[in-house]
Amino acid sequence: QAYFDQGAAELGVGELSIEQIKGVITRDPSFQVNGQFSPEQFQAYLRQRGITEERLIEEMRSQYRRQTLISLLSNGNIVSDSQANQILALTGSERELRTAPFNAADFASKVQPTDAALRSYFEANKAKYALPLAVKLEFVDLNVEELAKQQTVSAQELQEAYRNLPTAASEAKPPFESVKAQLEESVRQRKAAQALGNAREQLAQLAFDHPDSLQKVAQEMKLPLQKHEEWLSQPEAAAAKLPQTVQEAMFSAEVIERRHNSEVLDMGNGVLRVLRATDVSKARNQSFEEAKEAVRKDYVAVESAKLAQAAAAQALSNLRAGKAVDNLQWSNPEKASATQLQQAVGLQNFAAIVKAHPQNGKPGYAVITLPNGNAALVEVRAISLPENSKQQLPELRQQVAGRNTEAFYRQYLQVLQRKYPIQHGSQKLDRDEN
Repeated sequence: QAYFDQGAAELGVGELSIEQIKGVITRDPSFQVNGQFSPEQFQAYLRQRGITEERLIEEMRSQYRRQTLISLLSNGNIVSDSQANQILALTGSERELRTAPFNAADFASKVQPTDAALRSYFEANKAKYALPLAVKLEFVDLNVEELAKQQTVSAQELQEAYRNLPTAASEAKPPFESVKAQLEESVRQRKAAQALGNAREQLAQLAFDHPDSLQKVAQEMKLPLQKHEEWLSQPEAAAAKLPQTVQEAMFSAEVIERRHNSEVLDMGNGVLRVLRATDVSKARNQSFEEAKEAVRKDYVAVESAKLAQAAAAQALSNLRAGKAVDNLQWSNPEKASATQLQQAVGLQNFAAIVKAHPQNGKPGYAVITLPNGNAALVEVRAISLPENSKQQLPELRQQVAGRNTEAFYRQYLQVLQRKYPIQHGSQKLDRDEN
């Protein structure tokens, strides 16, 4: 608010007088009864807001300063028909176009990956080929399904489950033999859920008592000992969306350095796990020879993309110069709106396309960059405005003028902020100009 006051003062915005404020208040229908100003209504409003009459007057003056400041900043902000038409052509037009691809893979055979080039690329991108900390694991999982397999169900438990089988009032209970297997599984699941708490304590104790092996733990708990024999790095564990506590335990000093069993980890979905590292590969930089094949693949991909972009740029230059370009594989012409184009190719590529204007019966051209190093030549054959474009112009001019005013307002506020820095802790302007 202090900036608004200072800005208004710089632009010579006057103050509302007490007489003007009284006039505004007495004419406000909110403070009238039967068309006449009511002091009681006015006082009730002040009490409801919890402010004084002086505070309300200052608020009204502040609002007047701000509205006048915005009006002054936007004064002369007129959008012409020509400007509005240009914006409409950009955002509301439909383009007829076709594309010719320049795929990076088609240029791979032209890349010469010499040892010197590969070494230079490796040195410039050495961090990319560093090997992260990784582990191979073995683990045991405790869950309701495994516990259910270990549960026994007595005939008495089955009969009790059958008696408690819910049925509709108008329906007869199904024969026992037809639902026996379903009842037996239901009882197993219920008993397994009840046993899970005790089993967790037993699992934790066994993992602690035998810290250097999970074999004994698996045997005592009657659980299969599972192995993950592929290297698993921290980035891969994160990409697999393992719970954060599991990732932290997996690469903890207890597991990585001491090779001890982890604590009991909650994997979600009712699964509890204890794991240990069977092998550890510490983080290190690869030598050029170790990384050579990966370097070769990356180098060829990068250089192929450069060649594809260069070929597309050369084709663009030739077409703009009126020269023929052979062997272009043009797609069928299609029509697309500005919104469809932005969604399909992205904002940067869209900006390149809108600069391509058909002129004198000849198409316009642009080059766009696609994923995986590919490029494409775009031929814009025609641009058509909406049928009701003339009717859209007044509203469009108003929208653009509003956006321009907001931009002017923000820029002016930034100027004031630089010119009058706020004193630390006081929220008051330092009015000493730099």
